[in-house]
Amino acid sequence: MGGLRPGATDAARGPFLGPLSWMKDQTFLMNTSISLKYVLGSITAAVLFAGCSAGGTQSFAPPGPAQQNPAQSNPNGKSLAQVMAITLQRSVPMNVLPDHQQSWMSPEAKTERLLYVSDQGTDDVDVFSYPKGKLVGTLTGFDAPYGQCADKSGNVFITQFDAANVVEYAHGRSNRIKTLAFSGQYPIGCSVDPKTGDLAVSTFDPGGVFVFHHAKGIPMEYTSPNLQYYFPPAYDDRGNLFVEAEAPSSAGSHVVELPYGESHFKEIYLNVTINYPGGAQWDGTYLALDDQLFGNTGGSGIYQIQVKGKFGTEYRNFALPGSCGSPDVVQPSLQGSKLVAPDVACGNVGFDKYPGGENEKYLHHTQHPIGATVSEVNI
Repeated sequence: MGGLRPGATDAARGPFLGPLSWMKDQTFLMNTSISLKYVLGSITAAVLFAGCSAGGTQSFAPPGPAQQNPAQSNPNGKSLAQVMAITLQRSVPMNVLPDHQQSWMSPEAKTERLLYVSDQGTDDVDVFSYPKGKLVGTLTGFDAPYGQCADKSGNVFITQFDAANVVEYAHGRSNRIKTLAFSGQYPIGCSVDPKTGDLAVSTFDPGGVFVFHHAKGIPMEYTSPNLQYYFPPAYDDRGNLFVEAEAPSSAGSHVVELPYGESHFKEIYLNVTINYPGGAQWDGTYLALDDQLFGNTGGSGIYQIQVKGKFGTEYRNFALPGSCGSPDVVQPSLQGSKLVAPDVACGNVGFDKYPGGENEKYLHHTQHPIGATVSEVNI
């Protein structure tokens, strides 16, 4: 389940545990129809901040007052940042070992296409030449880096799940351009509108989407009725925004669209079932939807969906491979005929064919990769 971070070893975040390991001492039956409400069942209501607009309304969302640390408000010592990915067939213990070194970037990085990968194991973002996969830099000092996106200029936006903000870097540079703060909690992913340069950031809980006009200023907040948990969004080439989400009290997943120029989400009715939501991508023709419980197998997979009006029809589907068995891919990144698949359970990043899913190679430098994007050279 991409959403809650298996917590850190420090007191503020609580124990950093694997996708299911914080529950292994409890009598808890995980099955393939799991809803997020069950995973959150042992987390007190005090952690679940109320903050999203209701009823599909939009509102200005200036930065609000500092929130109480979830771990401090939770008598069990578990924050909402403790579970981030479903792993049905194993319990993967993880220990966050933050990298306290300085960020660095090789001079050659400025002239290459770059793959940025968020690593939950180190709180770093590793940077590789793409598609060669050579490590050319490491950005440090994050607080739970999660989903990412890039604009036409090669600027990279990285969501910080625990810090509740988004940081921007220029292509191949190690210094931050700016930090975008807002009132939403637990940002999980982003997408840049190719038409306008607007930046859409989805937050996990309370879920919603914050849109920064030209990736700056105070964002507009958008929510959909009865949906609480939002996953990384995707713009299509016409400026329509799509998001996979889940309701707080039912096992079903939903896909909603914020049409270009409109102010309310609309439901997209699919002829397939997404068992557990993940990140969305646009491939130029179809909406590519990640299912973290693809085919009830416990692995991840992709549905190619043709969207017409309020209906989404399956064109094709395929499972994603995993080097350690069933993959656990929360936020795939589509790059033409390649799908970059950070696998938080296997601990590597797959380069898979799109469509089809056949693996071509794995990057093994990362510990627990959770999000990725490719930045184009802009010289």
